[in-house]
Amino acid sequence: LQPRGVLYSKFTLVEQWDSPGEREPCVFGVELGQLVEREKTVTKVPLLIQKCVAEIEKRGLKVVGLYRLCGSAAVKKELRDAFERDSAAVTLSEQLYPDINVITGILKDFLRELPTPLITPTLYHVVLEAMAKRPPRGPPGERDAVTLLDCLPSVEKATLTRLLDHLSLVASFHDFNRMNSQNIAVCFGPVLLTQNQEPRRSAAATRSYAHSEDIASAVDFKRHIEVLHYLLQQLFQGSVTPPHCCSGPPLFPLAGPYPCPPPSNSSPGGPPICCWSAPPQLFPEPEGPFGPRLNLKDFDALILDLERELAKQINVCL
Repeated sequence: LQPRGVLYSKFTLVEQWDSPGEREPCVFGVELGQLVEREKTVTKVPLLIQKCVAEIEKRGLKVVGLYRLCGSAAVKKELRDAFERDSAAVTLSEQLYPDINVITGILKDFLRELPTPLITPTLYHVVLEAMAKRPPRGPPGERDAVTLLDCLPSVEKATLTRLLDHLSLVASFHDFNRMNSQNIAVCFGPVLLTQNQEPRRSAAATRSYAHSEDIASAVDFKRHIEVLHYLLQQLFQGSVTPPHCCSGPPLFPLAGPYPCPPPSNSSPGGPPICCWSAPPQLFPEPEGPFGPRLNLKDFDALILDLERELAKQINVCL
């Protein structure tokens, strides 16, 4: 063979920890008990939840539509990899992660990927029984609601207690962030519960209904929201105290056109958000928790209202 030209070759070096499938997950998709035992946390709450919740409570409680936006997918991937490498070394400062939606998105992803849902099937059915026995518009039974969590293992109980405490605090700022307990339940109900908590029909009975699976899924989704809303209404009611860091002026005023949000509320790499003009009563607090007679039409209307109001109030400057 005679050389008749130059052959150019290009090689790409991929680090082993970045290769898909090469590294076992250490945080996401890991059982809570195993994760807490490895991290050796005193509070029995995973470091990811501790750090995300603390940072959100520090600078995100007054952000309109908190927990509704996902943030940059690329930045979320970067933060996710950082937690997988070493949760203890992760710093969620405003300089490193100015978009609070990245942090809320990572928290929801972690909860969604748990092998066992944080609200277990046992707790789910216990809460449904408590809701059925509660008299209409009865006074909140805080002591009974706290007792409901006793059916959980210690790690799950500590983690869910911390998360519900945080979500109750977020709901207490609904005048600013427009996320009352009902809207939070819509966001977190499907995250904290799986889609198969409800008992299913037999195969023969299922075949007799063309859309039985779709209907059952819709009913499950609605009941998941009802269960979380009930817990948020009952637990820590009247005991949520705003942190000292949130005692200043609101991020946005309650009336009139809203000024441009600060950099901490804009997605990195995306178009800036110029103006908010949401009405003061964007999401009024409901008179009471979801009732057992709430039909699917009411439920669908609630979802559509939430999506429409949060979407139409943002003017994007190109």
